Amino acid sequence: MSSFFKKTVSGLMALSMLLASGACSGAKDAFSGITLTETQRAWSNPDAKYKAVLDEYADDSSTGTLVVATDKDIVYLYAEKEFEKDGKMLESQDTVFDIASVSKTFTAVAILQLMEKGKLKLDDTIDKYFPEYETGKKITIGHLLHMSSGIPDYCNNPDPF
Repeated sequence: MSSFFKKTVSGLMALSMLLASGACSGAKDAFSGITLTETQRAWSNPDAKYKAVLDEYADDSSTGTLVVATDKDIVYLYAEKEFEKDGKMLESQDTVFDIASVSKTFTAVAILQLMEKGKLKLDDTIDKYFPEYETGKKITIGHLLHMSSGIPDYCNNPDPF
């Protein structure tokens, strides 16, 4: 695969993730001071206003790793005693998971929010954001959202060229 193509695809991925994470900015700061240990796999917000939510949802029936949060507070954090891919570190709020197609919804919402604010249009071609990507003159943001851009699947076929 050419270096130019790799850089372009990496740039497109970075743009979509930045757009998607823009709605969640500041979430990382909310976790400062919360540490899950090998024995304590759950953390609950001590604020009394969350007592009813915690009574209902914070129990041992949760599976996986999850966070219950408001716009400003972490209410509940839980992680099963599972290890990350390295087999050494326990999963926590800092674990990065391969989320595959789940991110498509978040990316679409973030793009539509930017559209509502007038910061982009669905018919904008992506060469506006990646001028060095020649083919971007034929691909719109709408094409990317509808997965009809014609950009090859580089994850499952890393060497299409």
